[in-house]
Order: sequence, then C-alpha cells, then structure tokens
Amino acid sequence: MLSAEVFKVAANVLLTLAFRAILISLGVDATQATYYASIYMVVMYLLKGTSFVIGRCVLNDVETKAVLIPTETGNMILQSVVLRNKVNVDVLIDVAGAVIPAITTAYIIVYVMINDPMLGISLLIASGILTIITHKLSLILKGRGLGIPILISVATATAINLIIVGFTTDSQLLVAISFAVTYMATLLGVDIFNLRKLARYRVRKVILGGLGPADALVFIPSAVTLIISGIVFVNLW
Repeated sequence: MLSAEVFKVAANVLLTLAFRAILISLGVDATQATYYASIYMVVMYLLKGTSFVIGRCVLNDVETKAVLIPTETGNMILQSVVLRNKVNVDVLIDVAGAVIPAITTAYIIVYVMINDPMLGISLLIASGILTIITHKLSLILKGRGLGIPILISVATATAINLIIVGFTTDSQLLVAISFAVTYMATLLGVDIFNLRKLARYRVRKVILGGLGPADALVFIPSAVTLIISGIVFVNLW
C-alpha cells in the first residue's frame, strides 16, 4: 500500500514538473510557469476520481471454439463453432487523467500549427508512427484493464520524438510537442484501439485515464516530456 501511495505522489510531482517544462517551452516565464504548474497540480488533485460517460460502444466479438459432438455410433466428431457475442460497454473519461491532459494536448497542437505548420506536420507523423508502436506494445491484463510496459514505452516515445520531431526543429517547442505526441499515441494505441478486444472479457465499463496522474495515459507523456526537456536544456546550455 505504501509503495502505491509513493508512486501516486511521484506521478503528481512528475506531471507538475512536466507541465512547468511545457509552459516554459511555449514561452512562459520560468517563475510564472512554476506558479501555473502548482495550480495545475492542485486542480488535478481536486478533480481526481471525477469521471463522466462520453458514450456507449456496442462491441461484436467473434470467437471460434472446437466442440466435441457425440454420434449415434459412440464416436466423437470435432467441429468448429463460431460464437458471436455482442457486448455493451460504457466508456467514461476521467477529468484529471484524460480531459485536462487532452485540453493541454489540443492547445499545443493548435499553437504549433499556427506558428510552424511544417513542425505541426512532423508532430502528426510522429504521433501516427508512435501510435502504431504503442498499440503493438499494449497489453490487456485480465481483471485489471489495459496496460503497457512503462520503461519500454517511455524509451520508444523519447526516441520517436527525437528522431522525427527533433530533426525538424532545434527550438524548445520540442518539449511541448513531445507531450502532445506521446499523449495522443498512448490514448489511441492503448485505450481506443483496444476497446474491441475487451468484448471477449465481458467488460461493462471502461474509464479512460481512470488512475488520474498515475495512469499510464498521463505518466508516460510526463516522463517523456521531462527527458526531452533535459536533453533540450543540455543542448541549449
């Protein structure tokens, strides 16, 4: 229990530092960035666990099973049976774990597209490639939900951001872009694209970002942002 609480505190600190780095990369003064990041952390803490339904998915799962059928002669016939299951899944979104980071991501994308359209294209390309890789890495943990190897994911996202976006720009915008790219890839690759697979587990409810700042949806982009921030700082220094 203690380790889980420590991880949650670390996740909150990580997110706060990442948001501060994002603000600085967008041109905000360091002192103001620290102030706004502190408010950001307080808002995230107050809103954690708050979620609302954004829709219902009807998932159709097709499963093939081998069935032994006895005959009148006493023999057994092996036959494949196709089972079709229809499952209604309520999709909820957590305010702290998904909505606020999504708003942050949307702002970054619009900011980049307005100020540097070519850099915006690199952002979208990096997001697409990372989404595919992230989806391949994602796991369905029975009884626990969706998951992904954290260290591998962070390393992969950092590399993709540096290779695709980093070669396009040498500005501090790379820090903010890395958060947007990684957030979109994690949201799509881990959560959205795995909804259909959840049908076979008879899941009735899915909460996007349900663990708040400790959710992989927020934790991974925050970690990548701080790593990129450190790399950019060293290069600028």
